[in-house]
Amino acid sequence: MPKCHLGISEVFIEKRDLVTYNDLPPHLINAIIAAEDTSFFKHPGIDLYGIARAAVRNVLSMSKREAVALFIVFYLKSVFY
Repeated sequence: MPKCHLGISEVFIEKRDLVTYNDLPPHLINAIIAAEDTSFFKHPGIDLYGIARAAVRNVLSMSKREAVALFIVFYLKSVFY
């Protein structure tokens, strides 16, 4: 399989500018955190209550959606903080 050397800003039709985390306004960061994990700053990166809640809901509903969202929050926290 050939390697692609295009950046994300070159793949789509719309003009996109890459920005760093430090370029993002604090209100945007807080809005994303508030939408995804209201206790983001209260736990050290692993929200045991959140994991347990997601596990119980997954067993009861047979859905993986909440577990995936929780994983994404943990991943973003480990990358940016």
